[in-house]
Amino acid sequence: MGPAPHGSRSNRVLALVILALAGSGCSSWQALKVSERPVVEPSASPKSLKLRKSDGKKLTLESWKLEGDTLRGTHEVWVDYEATQQPIAFALSEVTLRDGGLQGESLRRELDAREAAAAAAASRDTVVRASEPRRELPKKVRVMLTDGRTFMLEHAVVDGDSLRGGFIPEIPTDTSRPQVTFSLKDVHSIEAHEANTLGTVALVALGCAIVLGILTAEAFSNMR
Repeated sequence: MGPAPHGSRSNRVLALVILALAGSGCSSWQALKVSERPVVEPSASPKSLKLRKSDGKKLTLESWKLEGDTLRGTHEVWVDYEATQQPIAFALSEVTLRDGGLQGESLRRELDAREAAAAAAASRDTVVRASEPRRELPKKVRVMLTDGRTFMLEHAVVDGDSLRGGFIPEIPTDTSRPQVTFSLKDVHSIEAHEANTLGTVALVALGCAIVLGILTAEAFSNMR
């Protein structure tokens, strides 16, 4: 058998190229969901009361506490031109809440409600910040910061509120990857280069159909 015709070899090369391209499939940058761990902010302190005494004098009671029928706390006084907090106590019947004019049992119920709210807030504040476990990202990711800059990272991980990985320069000069770290609050998005499975299947099917057509046409041509 003599050597294959030039046209036949070209067709086979073309078929191999088509299969190779189809096998490489489709890929695109896919956004990754990476959330920053919530920060527990200190709750606004409810331990301040604006009161009016029975003699008409106004004062602000700080760090107050209701003990039976006695309201205790501290208030600001000036001593030698310096402000300082001094302890003070009143019978509940001697004061009125300036916000709402509550007194007596109405004032007691309001203070009980505020103490309950303060206890609940303190309980929330002592909870350790929700910990997102250390997460390894795909081998190569594209990071877009809120200031518009874009970086390519290799072997990146999300650890707590930070993203770190090996920086890939646009024009690599060597294989070294200096480590960089970003705060997640400065990260706009993180994307990974992932294969599109459906697109790959479709391309492979199309490539096979084209190759089959080329080989069929070649077979008919050789039969002539």
